[in-house]
Amino acid sequence: MEGFLLKSKTGRIFMDALKALRANKLRTTLAVLGVIVGVASVISMVAVGKRGESRLLAEIQKLGTSTLIVNAGNTPFLGRRRRSAARVTTLTVADAIAIKNKVPGVIAVSSYEKKEIRARFFRTIINTTMSGVTPAYFDIMGIEIEKGQIFTSSDIKRLKRVAVLGKTVSKNFGGDEKVLGRMIKLRNVPFRVIGITKKRGVDAFGNDQDNQIFVPITTMLKRAIHKRHIDTILVQVESEKDLEEVKEKIQVLLRSRHRLFRTGKPDDFTVSTMSELLSKKEKATRMFQILITSVASISLIVAGIGIMAVMLISIQERTMEIGLRRAVGATKHDLLVQFLLESALLGLAGGATGAFAGLAIAWSLRATNKHPFPLPVSFAIVASLFAILISLFFGVFPAKKAANLSPATALTKE
Repeated sequence: MEGFLLKSKTGRIFMDALKALRANKLRTTLAVLGVIVGVASVISMVAVGKRGESRLLAEIQKLGTSTLIVNAGNTPFLGRRRRSAARVTTLTVADAIAIKNKVPGVIAVSSYEKKEIRARFFRTIINTTMSGVTPAYFDIMGIEIEKGQIFTSSDIKRLKRVAVLGKTVSKNFGGDEKVLGRMIKLRNVPFRVIGITKKRGVDAFGNDQDNQIFVPITTMLKRAIHKRHIDTILVQVESEKDLEEVKEKIQVLLRSRHRLFRTGKPDDFTVSTMSELLSKKEKATRMFQILITSVASISLIVAGIGIMAVMLISIQERTMEIGLRRAVGATKHDLLVQFLLESALLGLAGGATGAFAGLAIAWSLRATNKHPFPLPVSFAIVASLFAILISLFFGVFPAKKAANLSPATALTKE
């Protein structure tokens, strides 16, 4: 192969470039390492974004597109959290019951309220989330019971102090057999554990869905947090095609119940579909992905600057060699091509290795993710080509400097 390359002028220049890079392996390795880190980090960030998108898609499929969410206050979602409003008191359990009884096309409704609390089981104290719901919540959210049972409508009416634990809470309390049927304390109020849910894992944003304790909504409001109003109502619609119609009817019903028609005030609640909320979260995820990918891309520019520094040092050390080559007939074009080739080879080596490393990281992320996503192979190719272009761009100045050296000056320089 080497003999074949030496037969042509371009081949000889290419071999000279390879020899120059091999002459100082440590410097070459450090220059290539910067490109490897840059390319691998960019591909890894893309893989992280794709993993988040796959989880969001899984949530949509799991919850279905026929679910409506009514939130207290006219507070649209920004990113992954609803914009806070101080003590919004516009929704009640009675509103949820009215929606179930008066809006056609609705098959299930659940009030929902949550509170970050400390729970106690004998001497064990943990931080968790207490979620006040109705039995319909488990069907709407697709939550299955592994042991025991959920509370009933009768428990809701009678304000029974019963609880269903998520798998993480049960594990933290010593296991299902140890805690099932026993009493735990939530905000110093005793509750009997009657059920344990099946493991659900983390959501699209890494939140543990099993670190929850479900209790009757009425019990939570009156005995645990002493509150009359709720934050959210979940509504499951019979058919997806009726979603917008049901949404409008809910808006009319709640405006009537809250006497907003009479006063002409805007809605004091927000009705959204699950798809809309997840779509907004997905957009926020993509914006975050673009941000972190942009930050990661800066490392490629830094690597390019490193290549330029390496090439300038190389020219400084090889001044005599450049003078000799010019003296025996090498043209400015030959030197320009050689140094650009050296820069390109650094970018190629770093880009290829970085792409392989980035895809390996992406593969490991996919292997540990419940929801598979495609490997960003095409992006890896683009990132590698971009690395070569960056290397060439930052190699132009050193290459021109080498090509423009005067033979006389180069030969006389010590």
